[in-house]
Amino acid sequence: MFDETPSGLKLIPGGSGVLELLNLDSQKRWEIIRSIDPLKKELDFLFVDTPAGASDASIEFAAACDAVVVVLVPEPTSFMDAYAFIKALFLEKKIQTVSIVVNMAQTEKAAITSFESFKKIVTKFLDIEIDFAGWLPSTKDMASSVVARKPVVLQKNLDKGINENFTEITKYLIGLKPNKSNGVMFFNE
Repeated sequence: MFDETPSGLKLIPGGSGVLELLNLDSQKRWEIIRSIDPLKKELDFLFVDTPAGASDASIEFAAACDAVVVVLVPEPTSFMDAYAFIKALFLEKKIQTVSIVVNMAQTEKAAITSFESFKKIVTKFLDIEIDFAGWLPSTKDMASSVVARKPVVLQKNLDKGINENFTEITKYLIGLKPNKSNGVMFFNE
């Protein structure tokens, strides 16, 4: 069912770019969520990576998680996609809290400025809590990992600063309290 990386990370590939995965009906989405249940005892954490935008599948899979973390890039199209996604989660699934990681920021200050701008936009129109989960820098290592389609954290000589950023984000994620959703949840029969 899953592929295991050398670091012990277990991946369930979703077929990146496969249009059918975005157009699943409600019954098929429920079946996929329930199919993960047998892994509950094997996993410490389950991360569900959904595509940008507010497709029914992305909304359903994100709302089935205990916490929603949106990765935001400091550019207008990312803000628009993230806002549409959060709005759909709020209106359709009654999600009350979303955490934001700012990716590809020039500095920590720039990341926080981007986060604050985004939070101001979201909270102007939605009664939802938006929290800062951390940031990742715009570096050569980050860019090359995207091109190579290999997680930057698997690089042998990972920059110490990036490692520290991931550590801070991890600490934040471990402390998150579960969201309540009006839909089906992973590991909750």
